Amino acid sequence: MAYDPEATAKLKHIGSLASAISNTINTLDGKKFGDADIKDGKLNFYANVGDTTPIKSIDLPAELFLDQVRTTFVPNFAFASGGYTNATNPNLDGKPVLVIAVKDNATSPTVTYSFLNMEALVDTYAPLNAGISISGYSIGARISATAGNLLSIAADGLFVGHDDSKVDTVAGAAGNIVVFGADGAIADSGSKFATDAEVAELINQYFPTTAGGNG
Repeated sequence: MAYDPEATAKLKHIGSLASAISNTINTLDGKKFGDADIKDGKLNFYANVGDTTPIKSIDLPAELFLDQVRTTFVPNFAFASGGYTNATNPNLDGKPVLVIAVKDNATSPTVTYSFLNMEALVDTYAPLNAGISISGYSIGARISATAGNLLSIAADGLFVGHDDSKVDTVAGAAGNIVVFGADGAIADSGSKFATDAEVAELINQYFPTTAGGNG
């Protein structure tokens, strides 16, 4: 110990000690706070209620929110045209991607992007044959361009038409029996099925009593 604790101190030394203690107390008293608030991600302490300049601020962890406008599913992802500011290219171009955008609660929010490859969760279909066409989420039927094909797509579904060029239209052919020509075309035979009355008339010529004739 460098001093004698039993030595008598002069009043001027006691005064110096009192002055130092007073200064310390005054400094601590100035650091008391009478109000607090949270603003722009900071906890602010104020000396008095109504003050606008904090005597101390503490940064708080940022609250994060899902940005519903920027969060979206992109069936055919393209990083370059997506406008993903400050994001790192995930190299998922051409794939189905769920883009998740998260922002903080600052006055000018910072948006952070995450990219999830949904390829394993999206069913991919391939046509079994040339009669089926698949484009994105649409499936359709292909119509062959081969000459003579009568199949078409009407407003309410598939339709099989007929080719009038294969029928020889002859005046008075209504009710006639059709036949196939040498080239496979349908043609008018010029003959009709006999009616019951015509058959009875014919038989009556040879067997009048049988057919109910003159006897």
